[in-house]
Amino acid sequence: MHKGLDLMNEIREKQLTRGIRYLAVLGFFGLIASLSRMFSVGWQDIMYFHIFLYLLVLATVFSSRLLSYLTRAAIIIVLAFLLSLAGLIAWGQVGLGVAALFAFCFVSTMLFGTRAGVISTVVSTITIAIVGAGYVYGFITFSFDLSAYLSSASAWFTVLFGMIMFGGTLVLALATMNNQLIDLIQSLHSQTVELLETNEKLKVALDERNRFEAGLERAKKMELVGAIAGGVAHDLNNILSASINYPELLLMKIPKKSPLREPLEIIMKSGLKAATIVHDLLALARRGVANAEVSNINNIVNEFVASPEFEKIRAYHTDVKLEVRLEENLCNIVGSPFHLMKAITNLVSNAAEAMPNGGKIVIGSKNIKLDGPVLGYEVIPSGDYVLLIISDTGTGISENDKEKIFEPFYTKKVMGKSGTGLGMSVVWHTIKDHKGFINLESTEGVGTTFYLYFPTTDKVLPQKSSLIPISKYSGRGESVLVVDDVEEQREIASRILTTLGYKVETAPSGEKALESMKDHGFDIVILDMIMSPGMDGYKTYREILKLRPRQKAIIVSGYAETDHVVDAIKLGAGSYIKKPYMIEKIGLAVRAELDRTETHNNNYH
Repeated sequence: MHKGLDLMNEIREKQLTRGIRYLAVLGFFGLIASLSRMFSVGWQDIMYFHIFLYLLVLATVFSSRLLSYLTRAAIIIVLAFLLSLAGLIAWGQVGLGVAALFAFCFVSTMLFGTRAGVISTVVSTITIAIVGAGYVYGFITFSFDLSAYLSSASAWFTVLFGMIMFGGTLVLALATMNNQLIDLIQSLHSQTVELLETNEKLKVALDERNRFEAGLERAKKMELVGAIAGGVAHDLNNILSASINYPELLLMKIPKKSPLREPLEIIMKSGLKAATIVHDLLALARRGVANAEVSNINNIVNEFVASPEFEKIRAYHTDVKLEVRLEENLCNIVGSPFHLMKAITNLVSNAAEAMPNGGKIVIGSKNIKLDGPVLGYEVIPSGDYVLLIISDTGTGISENDKEKIFEPFYTKKVMGKSGTGLGMSVVWHTIKDHKGFINLESTEGVGTTFYLYFPTTDKVLPQKSSLIPISKYSGRGESVLVVDDVEEQREIASRILTTLGYKVETAPSGEKALESMKDHGFDIVILDMIMSPGMDGYKTYREILKLRPRQKAIIVSGYAETDHVVDAIKLGAGSYIKKPYMIEKIGLAVRAELDRTETHNNNYH
């Protein structure tokens, strides 16, 4: 709206400036005609008025900055009419009066519009009629001999200048209309360009907003399913502990050649496989990533290629070829190799499934720096990333499926046969848990490429640890209190710690644990974080510290890390361990906590 008004004011100002200039030029010819008349037939009083009016026109030209638009326009219109009237009275129809009135009509129309043009035409017509009647009926007379004047060269000079004025006025009128048309076209073009640029910006902003809202909707959906999955995972972890820990305890006691070893190992491995599914559920809950460590994508890809999981994929899809293109000197990232390996496995497995008639899978990596945000499947901000690329030459993904592939339990596979519907959801949450981003390109019948962006780190890879002998994490008769609301968990933890050489007592709740702590102290307390009814692990530890301010403790949970876990660590608890845990893991955690001298620790396992 303001731009339109500014444009109109600019055009009107140009019109006024041109009108004043045109009047000054045309009036000059009238002045020359008056001077010629003066030298040929004598001066007339009206000539003084003519020259005075022309001087006012020139004054208006030079005072344009001091007067408003309306004031200058009104002055010009009045002067144009008076000049025309003076010429008409001085020379009648043989002079410049008629041509000057034509100029008066033109300037009026240009400065004030069509209505003013019509009015000025009517006024000019009436003026000619009145002056003509005045000469015909003797009200107005010439102060010189008209016949003598017409015989002189001055008369023909006057006619000549009249023609110049009339023709000049016509040409200037056409030129003005043409200039206004050009100005309008240029203005429309400029506004069109601005509108196109604005429209493009709005389109980009709207696209970003739509993607953001779609991502927010996905996040809400994932959060809902994740909350359900997290609760289920907690219960499953407690159940799986028995199928993992009891076989492990028995394997420690029976001879290596015993026929019972193989079935026990199968039971334990089955439990571990089930635990990986629980990890997938925890990933849906956005609480599945273990402690972050410095990792390298190249190492994880190489481990995947050498893994039994890849051998199984290759056995099922013999016509699928794998090509690995890893950039040397790849930057490190911070994350969980286990979960990253799981994400790569899921993507490669899906790629192989998408090529029933064979094809090629390419896994690549490279360092990349984004100077500005990239608008892909989601908005990827600027920064330094490690880019993992997994592409295939398969059937591709439809536009409709692109929006759904990361939703839990959405799958094109036969449920229970080759897919569970969790694979791509695990990929999504794994990338999000690593503060990464995903881009996706796919064409039906051509293939699919996933681009996984991981923020880089300047930290170096840790040295690989060697196998730890059991003597390094065995107990020395220290006392341990195991607090857990699940009886089977208390029993399993008690058997493991007793086998490792600790004196163990158990408590089924936080309240019972506090009663035990009042009677006597323990070297260390193992606290389950989620217990009901009653106090959870965090509140229990907080109350324990009131009784024994320097009490050592470690936290365990089947629900993975929560805010209360972090709070318990801040209070002084040592390690945090996820259920189900192996004997070595719980043994190392207890031993490390008993041996440390610092007040606070932030270890996660």
